[in-house]
Amino acid sequence: MTICLAHMSALQYWRAVRCGLRPKPRAARVALPAKTNRSEIASLLDEPWTSEVFSSSRQPIHLAISARNGKRNRPGVVCHDICDACFAGKAMRIDEKTFVLSPEALFLQLARSLSVEALALVACELCGLYSMEPDGSDFVSAKPVSSVVSLLSFASSAVSYPGNAKAKKALGFSIDKSASPAESELVALLCAKQTLGGYGLPLPMMNYRVDVVGEGRKCTPRKFFVLDLFWQSACLDVEYDSDAFHASAAGISSDAERRNALQAMGFSVITVTNGQVSSADLLDDAACAIARALGIRFRHSCKTWNKRRFAFRRNLRAARKLVQHGAPACSAAISGPSGAKCQEGASLHGK
Repeated sequence: MTICLAHMSALQYWRAVRCGLRPKPRAARVALPAKTNRSEIASLLDEPWTSEVFSSSRQPIHLAISARNGKRNRPGVVCHDICDACFAGKAMRIDEKTFVLSPEALFLQLARSLSVEALALVACELCGLYSMEPDGSDFVSAKPVSSVVSLLSFASSAVSYPGNAKAKKALGFSIDKSASPAESELVALLCAKQTLGGYGLPLPMMNYRVDVVGEGRKCTPRKFFVLDLFWQSACLDVEYDSDAFHASAAGISSDAERRNALQAMGFSVITVTNGQVSSADLLDDAACAIARALGIRFRHSCKTWNKRRFAFRRNLRAARKLVQHGAPACSAAISGPSGAKCQEGASLHGK
């Protein structure tokens, strides 16, 4: 192996794969590189595909090297020392000289430097039905490249790796099959533990298909609906109306038809809007309505929990911006002298 992409560079590469800009890398049981040199890095940046993946990024290139050899940062490059035992067989082949960490290894490595809120959003993206574009400008529909079970299994196997506990905490409110960053944020707000500042609701199933049957057929010509957030135990559908379509005449008519059909089939339906998610007080009302429908009674100290709730909201919004656009992880590695040391992830925590 010559070079292995890691950290935010690996995340950008996987985004390019999911957006159809790059082929999916192949599994490869190889050891992490012991070191990198200038010619190898220059060769990587000369590859035509790197302009599609990294051209709009202001970040340095992040590379993984074996922990036993120590970091060797260079201008524009951050080297991350990684435990060979923990990450054995978790590099995937891009071409003969270039590799990238697998989604599971990438997630655990990010746990050393990202906040728990940012980690949860990364997990939802890797396991979701969407991907950010490499430059973070928008998101597209995409197939998942991992699952929460797979991320948790790998994190649980690497018990000695720094960030292991944080990774598992983030996976406690991460979910498969989210269809957008907004849905991922809503799930985090509703389902993170109250000790973190969430509402502690059980995780729903996301984008769950329900066939229209029985009385529902009298209300709609549609054959099925896809429910945004679905709690099967309470037959509860929570719809997230995050765009302008729902405010149009056509959108209002479609929503009413959908609601009538679902209610005719015995479903409860609650709508959450973008405005509610943006307001702590309005979301509190929506969360309480969902909790009542689930038969859950909140138990928390208002004063202490409210402080955690507002802090969690701030951190989650900062994390969403960071995960979407990335951030220069180590300015010293961009403009500093060759070999400048970097405190890994010093600027990657949500503020």
